[in-house]
This record gives sequence, structure tokens and C-alpha cells, in this order.
Amino acid sequence: MKSLVKLAFVSCFISLFSVAVFADGISQDRIDRLDKTLQEWQTEYKIPGLAIAVIYDNQPILMKGYGFADIKSERPVTPETIFAVGSTTKAFTSALIAMEIDQGVMAWDDPITKFLPDFQLQIETDDPDAKVLMTDLLSHQTGFTRMGLLWAGGQASDKVIMETAISAEPLAPFRKRFLYNNVMYMVAGQGLAQAAGQSWRALLESRIFKPLGMTSSTTSVKEAQKDDRLATGYYWNDEKSIFKTVPMRDLLSVAAAGAINSNVKDMAQWLRLQLGKGQFNGTRLIDAARFDEMWEGRITIAGETEYGLGWMVHNEGDDLILEHGGNIDGFAASVAIRPQDGLGYVLLCNVSATPLQAMYETVFDLLLNDQVDEEPALQVVEPLEMLEPYVGTYKANFGPFVNADFVVSESEGNLYIDVPGQMNYQLVAPDDQGRRYFAMTREIFVTFDENNKGDVSALRMHQNGLAFDMPREGVLLIPEIPISLLEPYLGTYEMTEENEGPVLTVLIQGLRLAVDVPGQMIYELESPDESGRRAFRVKESIGVVFKDGQTPHSMTMLMEQDGQIREFHRTKTAEGATLPTLAELDQLRGTAKRGETLASFGVLGMEWAINMKQSGVSGAAKHWLAGTDRARTDIDFGIFGLIEMAVDGDTASERSSFEPFKQLSGRLLRQAQQSHPGFFLGDWHDFYENITVVRRTTLEDQPAILLLLENDGAPSVECYVDSNTGDVLQFDTVAIQPGMGEFPVSVLLADYREVRGLRIPHVMTTKTVEAGDMIMSLQDVKTNLKIGDGIFHLVPREKEHATP
Repeated sequence: MKSLVKLAFVSCFISLFSVAVFADGISQDRIDRLDKTLQEWQTEYKIPGLAIAVIYDNQPILMKGYGFADIKSERPVTPETIFAVGSTTKAFTSALIAMEIDQGVMAWDDPITKFLPDFQLQIETDDPDAKVLMTDLLSHQTGFTRMGLLWAGGQASDKVIMETAISAEPLAPFRKRFLYNNVMYMVAGQGLAQAAGQSWRALLESRIFKPLGMTSSTTSVKEAQKDDRLATGYYWNDEKSIFKTVPMRDLLSVAAAGAINSNVKDMAQWLRLQLGKGQFNGTRLIDAARFDEMWEGRITIAGETEYGLGWMVHNEGDDLILEHGGNIDGFAASVAIRPQDGLGYVLLCNVSATPLQAMYETVFDLLLNDQVDEEPALQVVEPLEMLEPYVGTYKANFGPFVNADFVVSESEGNLYIDVPGQMNYQLVAPDDQGRRYFAMTREIFVTFDENNKGDVSALRMHQNGLAFDMPREGVLLIPEIPISLLEPYLGTYEMTEENEGPVLTVLIQGLRLAVDVPGQMIYELESPDESGRRAFRVKESIGVVFKDGQTPHSMTMLMEQDGQIREFHRTKTAEGATLPTLAELDQLRGTAKRGETLASFGVLGMEWAINMKQSGVSGAAKHWLAGTDRARTDIDFGIFGLIEMAVDGDTASERSSFEPFKQLSGRLLRQAQQSHPGFFLGDWHDFYENITVVRRTTLEDQPAILLLLENDGAPSVECYVDSNTGDVLQFDTVAIQPGMGEFPVSVLLADYREVRGLRIPHVMTTKTVEAGDMIMSLQDVKTNLKIGDGIFHLVPREKEHATP
């Protein structure tokens, strides 16, 4: 494989396809500056190859390729190179529906049942007359999460997917939460086809591809693979510092959500149609009014960002930016436009995900502004002595991060922050308020705190109106308020029976008073202001006021949020709630005895029934456990796919209907090893190097003890243990997905019963935002099974079935 240095070298000389013509208003210097920055980004962010087309005033001002379309053959990327554009396809689907609206065949507010009478979603709403409209499907506000299980295996037809989806349960109330869902876009495409009397593909080709001259664009993987211009897809393996190839995924069953394959030359024509608000080469294809409707924010994603109809909408005053990313195995895409400036671009890459998809603001700034201080931070340097005080490791405990290390480093006069599971992000020089923004976006920035000795003691990350504290490792924390003055407020607080709410625990964290909200996180509080209000450090608009009563239990906490005040009364003080030592907790749960009992079972087999609530799919699973270092899990979803994972000592592997066979290594191997169910059944010391008792808490109103379980090189685990029995009630961690980052996972364990002397949970619920709830119910337990050792060693399926 050729080095990244060589990739950058090649990028500099692939300029035969660069477009020299540009319109008044954007100088050649600005275009050259963007060109140079893209070369730097391609190397900096480890991208094999990328292509860009920029449209300004209805003409291309830059159309160019960088790096390799195929690393092995060193085939360069050009504007003709074909990439999968993923979810940027969604805007095409909305545009096709807009065309039918122009003809009076459809309306945005038509219920989907007008076209597909059997598609009756079980929405969560108090309105008995509520109907799922086309706009609900197109703006991801049905309340149903991704449903990736229904289509990722590639075997279920669109008809089967729709029949299954209507039996799914929502994850959120109707029109209350943004939940991305490709299946709903497929359904919108089916409704469109039914209304128009033609398939989505036929409409796309006749209504958009043909009139725009997009002759290189297809919706078929097989067709794209016949084209020698197709790029090879990759993901970056950070542990081995190499690019790994990724096979293309066929999206025929959910084509309207992301099946287009194209190049920047074709996609530039799509940009011209968007910026022309439906007019192309003097011909109107879509009424201009439809674009205002497609570009209107329908539901909040986060902060000021909303989702329209196939577009992410960023609207700040007179500045409107519309953009959408696309990610599918081995490919990443970004389409962004500023309609008020007649400016837009499409960026296509042959890597599964890249920070460049979030850098639309920087790209536009490079083209529209001449100010030096608005250039990317790649060209901003500071003296080393000014940066050294910030260099260090900062501990994160928020969102998906559990005792995670955020490492701040310095290189060539710039600060970088390494986010676990993601990448090393560059920070720009501070503004007059000390805010250091990420170089790729102005939506995220960090600030640094100092203690009263003048040492940098903490980092605060600000995003979407929230701020997250990360204390610096090795720096002495000094309390802002003496601990003795905080202790009187500690304890458990509940609302009255008439007003049910969560049970909150007030405790001390980071030498500050803090509120533990079950299912969320521990929120540290600021020091009280003159009125006694203590703001949440994560968000100043939320705060609490403590009011003392006549007795210790009569302390009241008033919580203010969104203009509402809720009253919590202390029901238990912190007195007598001494934190047990790990040895005492081991004695409570009989940890050693559990381990001995599990070992006496030899090979343990467990059979489970599975209900994927948010996908409407049922399945079955089997676990086989042998000792502390061998385990296998098989999950069978029938037509929707099969997942198998096996751990055999120092090796582990996965094979499934969704991805190629994987022999695991590095963090993926460590993650697989520590996922052995023996850790909650038997002696957890056999599975984790470090176990720390953190604090007492509550879980669903049940007293619990929180532990931190850690192995070197693997994601840490937050583990909640029953204070009375020592049973593991819940554990939270992250799942690593190569090339895509880390995703939070929670596993709830319930209905413990004694089986042959061992307490075994009979219900396991795995919760993720992406898939919803996977509920597993134990059906049978078998011990001392006679099976071959080969069951713990997977091989690619073609080798398994090969004849000698």
C-alpha cells in the first residue's frame, strides 16, 4: 500500500480536470486556497481519494479529483470517478415527490395510507385522528428509529420490509423527536411510485437523470461495478495504520433512501437544479415554491439544526445552509448549498466516514471570505510556550464516554484534541473569550479552566448549547466551596406522589455539588449566585435552589428548566450510606462462589427468544460458554439475517449477513473478549483487570451501586449492581464500529432466577438509539454439553462448506 505522503503528492498533480473558469465574486485566489486546503485535508484525515465540484452562479468553478480511486493500482480520482453517494439520495426522492405535487397528483400533507392503505404505523400519540403524512416520512419524525435490521442483510424485499415495519413499536412519541429512518424513505418512495404509476427508479431516470444529463449515474450496484471508473471503497484501520477494502452494499430494497451511485460531474448538474430552484438550462423542472417547502425545517435535530425534506437545515438570520451527508460501506458524500449566494458543492470520498462531511462552513468561508483569521486552522500557529500549559490528558464521563481519555497535544504550533474512537481534531487559536473551535466546524469548541494556583485544571467541551467538564489528569483539584458546606445538601430527593418524576440523588463529584439524574448523567452544579440558584454546569438555563426545612428530611430542591419549576423533597440523607469496598461487595454477591459454580457447568448452553421491538422482528439466539476465555453467540433473524461471534482465548471472529467475515484484533478483539456473559454470571475478576466502586445510586427507584470495569485497550464499562443481592442490573458501554466510531449501548438484566445453584437473568434488554430495544427471554439452560472445540472458532462461510 502506498503511503499517505505519496497520496498527497499525487493529489497535487491531478489537475487536468480542474476547471479554470469562475464567475465574478469568487476570486481565483479563493479557489486556489480551497484547492490547497483539500489537498491538506485528504492527507490529514486519511482519505484514499476524493472529488469535489463547486458550483457558483450556475457554473462550475472547481471540479477536481485528489488521491487514489484504487490504492493498489494507483488509479487516480478524477471528476469522472464513480462513488456511492448514500443518503444524499434522499433529496432526490423529495424532489421527485415535489414534481408530482406540481402535477396535482400528490400533496406534502397526504397521508401515506392514501397510496399504501396497508401501511398503518403504530404511532405513539394522544390524537386519535393523527395520520402519518408524507412530510412525516421525509423528515424523520414518525418516532421510529433506524430499522437497519430490515434491510441491511439484503435478502428481504421491500414488500416484506413494509409488512414487518408496521408491527414495530415506536421509540419516541409522534413528531416529538428526530429519529433517522431509511425505511420510512423507502416507504415514501413506494408511495410516490403508487401515485405516479411508475417505479421510483424509472421516475428518477426520466425526471432527473435524463433532463440533467446525469449519464454516469445509476441506482444499481451491479451496474456500477461494470464501470471501470468505479472507486474502491475503504475504511481506515487506525490500529494497523492501513486502509482496508470494503465491499459495496446493495440497497435495492431501500433504494429511495440511498441507492444512487454517481460522480461529481453529474452531481454538479444536480447542484445547478437546486441553486436554480427547479430551473435548469432555461427549463423549469420543479416549481420554485416547492424548494421553500423542502428547505423548511420541520423538526429539531440538535441546537439550531433542523431537518427539512431530505435536507439538514442550518438557518441563522439571513444565512441559510442546506446540507446532507451520505455514508455507506466504503463511501462518504456531502452535498451543501448556500442558496442566497448561488453557491454549492458536492464532495465524494472512498472511505466509510470522514470529518470532511461536517466542514461545509469552512468550505464556504474559504470561498466567500478573504480575511486571514477566517482561514482554516491548518495555517494558524501559536508559540509553543503558549500551548504547552494545555497539553495533557483529560477525563471524560458524559454521553458515550466512561472515564475516557481525551488527549490534548501540540504539533507545529497548533493544539489537537484526540477524541476516543474518532480522530485527532485540530483546534483553532482562541477568540477573545478563550473559545478554541474545532477547525472543521464552528459548532463545537473547547475552553480551559484554571485552579486558584493558575494551573490548567479542566477542559470544557461546548456543543449544541451544552458544556461538558473534563478534569485534567494529574492536576490537584481544589474545591470552590469547602466540602463541609456541601454535605448538608446530600441525599435522595423525590417528587410528591401527585407529581411523579425521577428519584434524584444529590452527591459530590469533582469536589462540586452534583445531581444524579437516573438514565442520564451526573450534572455538576456551579457555585450559588446571589439568589442561591446553582446552575447546571452543562447548561446554565437549568438550575436548582435548595430550601432548608425544620428537620434533616425536610430539605427541598426546586429545579428550574424551560420556565417550569419542579419541587423535590429529600426522602433520605446521605448519612449511613457508606460506600462498600470491592471486597465487601464481592462478599455480598458471593463473587467467588458464582465463579466456582459457573466453572462446574463445563460447557454452558443458553437458548433465548428475541424480540426486536423497534423493528418488528422476532428471532432466536444461542450462547455457549466454556471457562472464562471461550464463548460463542449465534443470533438468527431468519430472512433478515444471521450474526455469529466466537471468542477462543486470544482470538475472536465475526461473520454475519451484514458484513464480510472479520478476524478481530486490537480494540475489537478486547471488546469481544470482555463481552463474555461470564462477567455478570460468575466472578467478574476473571474478566476485568480493574474494578472500581464509584458511588451509591438508584436505578429505576432501586438502590444500586455503580462500578467502573476496565481492561487495557477496550472500552470501559459502567456496571450497576443491586445493593441487596449483588446481581448486575445494568451495564453501559460503547460498541466500536470500524470506520464509523463508537456508539452507546446499555444492557439491562432482570428476572434473576437460581438455576442449578447459579443466579441467571431470564430477561436481557439491549438498548441502542440506532436499533431500539432487543429483548431476549431465556428459554432453556443446559450444562456440561458435549460439543467440539471448533464451535468457538469461526471461519469464512465459503471455507466452512468447502470440500477437501
